[in-house]
Amino acid sequence: MLAQSLFSHKQLQGLSCDQMKSKMLIEKGINWNNLSSTNKQGSFFRKEKIEVQLEKEKLEKIYVDKKPYNGRVIRGKIIEINMPIFQNLANPIKVIFNGSQLC
Repeated sequence: MLAQSLFSHKQLQGLSCDQMKSKMLIEKGINWNNLSSTNKQGSFFRKEKIEVQLEKEKLEKIYVDKKPYNGRVIRGKIIEINMPIFQNLANPIKVIFNGSQLC
């Protein structure tokens, strides 16, 4: 897609990925190998549950019978994951949808 943003369809027609990378390097000075994984593959975000300690001010606003034990609660947090290439993952579906560890 990077090559497509830099060159016309006609200029890239019939070129392989490696040929497009060479064309970018020679004509535009862009080395594909020096780009970050985010630039090559995009960004991946996932919502994960984390346990947090509520501040004293927030705890005081909660009714006595609903106060969490030790002031700790579960919250959702959006985190960015440095995702490897999907073909290299043994369990891509579980990583994406179930929060499994990358392996």
